[in-house]
Amino acid sequence: MSTSEQSRVQVAGKSVVVYAWGNGNKKVLLCHSWGGRGTQLAAFIKPFLAKGYAVMAFDAPGHGRSTGRQTDMMEYSATINTLIKIHGPFHAIIGHSFGAGNILFSKKQYAFQVKKIALIGCFSRGSWVTDRFGELLNIPPNIIGRMMRILEEKYNGRLRWDQLDMAEMARAETASILVVHDRDDMEIPYSHALEFEGKCGKKIELFSTDGLGHRRILRNSEVISRVCEFVGEE
Repeated sequence: MSTSEQSRVQVAGKSVVVYAWGNGNKKVLLCHSWGGRGTQLAAFIKPFLAKGYAVMAFDAPGHGRSTGRQTDMMEYSATINTLIKIHGPFHAIIGHSFGAGNILFSKKQYAFQVKKIALIGCFSRGSWVTDRFGELLNIPPNIIGRMMRILEEKYNGRLRWDQLDMAEMARAETASILVVHDRDDMEIPYSHALEFEGKCGKKIELFSTDGLGHRRILRNSEVISRVCEFVGEE
């Protein structure tokens, strides 16, 4: 963070911290996971700077140094769109886990332009996130269902769980998409990557790894190299 140029944007009444590195003509936006922060994908910054890109990241609402104590997919996706409107266009957007899914959700909502999207450890269905949350905390399905309905009501139907099919969103995308997933991911199982592949076919490229799990994949040199190569491909 100490090497970045820092600023703030307002999203849903919250102050979001933005980090920027470099001044290249092409820009890359990094989107962190749930519970993370802007520097979670820090291992990608120097390689992209070395290739002449400018890099930008942010602490999502309720994360890191941004304000708020909670957030959701609507706020996260709105943050991505706000950054694109203020600092864009971006040549590529790279996201991990919750951040990856929100790239697709934001793109569907706001129809911004981006050439390359890299999804690392991404979930294939939005409803899976809440179902898994319920399983981990032993919350009864009827309570989880009520939580989901409350969020739908909050946004007057703009968020519909039955329409949060990330793999289907990827299939309909015009941007080039790279899906990176570890076969030993214990947080978001590899089956999600296979669902992307099954629905999207050759529309996406699947880059699979072994033994890296859900988080160490972000620091793996082969993964970083492949993502950088993908972003630079014509």
